[in-house]
Amino acid sequence: MKGEDTISKRLRLEYRGTVMKQSQCNKIINHIKEYGSITSLEAFRYYGCTRLSGRIFDLKKKGYNISSELETVLTRDGTARVAVYRLIE
Repeated sequence: MKGEDTISKRLRLEYRGTVMKQSQCNKIINHIKEYGSITSLEAFRYYGCTRLSGRIFDLKKKGYNISSELETVLTRDGTARVAVYRLIE
């Protein structure tokens, strides 16, 4: 914003990041509860989350018991291994 001082700008950006992170965490945990699991591709495609591992870390800090397993998926170049996150209840 024009004429905004450095502290106000930093606080506004920190607040925005907190809200975005919280919103993504809610969407991700709801996705896992509804569909049973989530991958980084799903998190990016459906929720715009580019760092799923970071959001999983945040959810674990909140007390969610989330496991990760590597699974092999088909790609246009063959196969790749991706992490699949699941809620342990």
